[in-house]
Parts: sequence; C-alpha cells; structure tokens
Amino acid sequence: MARRERGLLRIIFKEFLRSLTPKIPKHTCVGEDYMGTKYYEVERIKTSIHHKPNRYFVPKEKNNFEQEIPAEWEAWLRQRRKVAPTENEVMENYEMIIMKRKNAAEIEATYAKETSIQVLNPDAKPVSQHSSLNYPVYDDYKEFGRNYKPKPKG
Repeated sequence: MARRERGLLRIIFKEFLRSLTPKIPKHTCVGEDYMGTKYYEVERIKTSIHHKPNRYFVPKEKNNFEQEIPAEWEAWLRQRRKVAPTENEVMENYEMIIMKRKNAAEIEATYAKETSIQVLNPDAKPVSQHSSLNYPVYDDYKEFGRNYKPKPKG
C-alpha cells in the first residue's frame, strides 16, 4: 500500500513541476508571397483552450502592416482555409488581378471617350444637379413634403 502512495505522490510532484515549466510553442514558417511577406503558424499546445493554431505574418518592411495581402493568404490567416495556399495558386490569381486591372483601365478609357462625345453633343440636356452636393434632382420629388402638416395630438 505504501508503494502505491509513493507512486501517486511521484505523479503529483511531476505534474506540479511540469505545470511550472513554460510551454514555448514552435513557430513554423509556412510560406512567402510575391511581395516578400512571410506567414507563420504557431503550434497549438495540447493543454491550451484554443482549438485552432494561431497564425500571423511578418511583412518585408517590418513596420508596414497596412500593405495588401493576397486573398488566399488572408483566408488562411483568418482560419477559412486549413491548408496554406501554394505559390502557383497565388501567382495565377495575381496574374488574374493584373489582367482585370488592365481590362478595367481599357474600359475606363473607352467610357471616357464616349462621355466626352456626349458632352460635345448639342442636343444632349445636362442633368440638373443639387447646388452644393452634386446629387441629381428629380422633378417628381421637387414638391414632396411641401404641404406636410403634422397631425394634431388628441
């Protein structure tokens, strides 16, 4: 019986010592994007109440946390993705973003040409604007609320 008590005291003492030692989680570099930002994942401690591992990033310029982050990496940081994005996936989406920006610039240029032609058209009637805020004024609503009288309390 005494032997069993010593074993129990030994277990309690070991657990007490283990509780005093600091638990330092391991930080693992998961990947890097095309701007040089590195992404890390902190290993989850088994005794922790958190079920998901912590994730963070370190920008190339140490104090610039306002830079753009690719959508794939942002989804990974916010725990929407379990697996970190691959380099190929990020580069394909980056090329698509560049293509969309180029197409938007072309559409903007053609729209600007079309609107300049319409402004030069003498038959075109300009839209009347509110004097200070540049909001359009509609004829249907010009007289709205002018004849309003509050109901008598009764």
